Amino acid sequence: MVADSQLHAMELNGFWADVGQPKDYLSGTCLYLSYLSSQKSPLLSEPAKNPWVFGGNVLVDPTATVDPSAVIGPNVVIGPRVVIGKGVRLQRCVIMEAARVRDHAWIQSSIVGDRKSTRLNSSHQYY
Repeated sequence: MVADSQLHAMELNGFWADVGQPKDYLSGTCLYLSYLSSQKSPLLSEPAKNPWVFGGNVLVDPTATVDPSAVIGPNVVIGPRVVIGKGVRLQRCVIMEAARVRDHAWIQSSIVGDRKSTRLNSSHQYY
């Protein structure tokens, strides 16, 4: 590669991760949330203002709706127009755009796709 002048580099100021597989996407998400926390980013939800935040590193789109009885965190991303129901427990997961997590669902180490809906009282874990 060097002899053919095919070796290139790019300096990146910030965060990059190879997230081509679901387990890597979740790991990369956790690393990114930790990075945001280390930078004291205002993007992260504050536990003092959001009583449903548990354990920190929670990123919630401002258009999402979270029931106050939910327990969210650590390491959770909630996308635009998501609805989180009563008594929901989320940990180490990504809930994508317009998804609905129904009442009393338990979701851990999972990715809920956009516009998907969980079942009432369901439990999900990615392996």
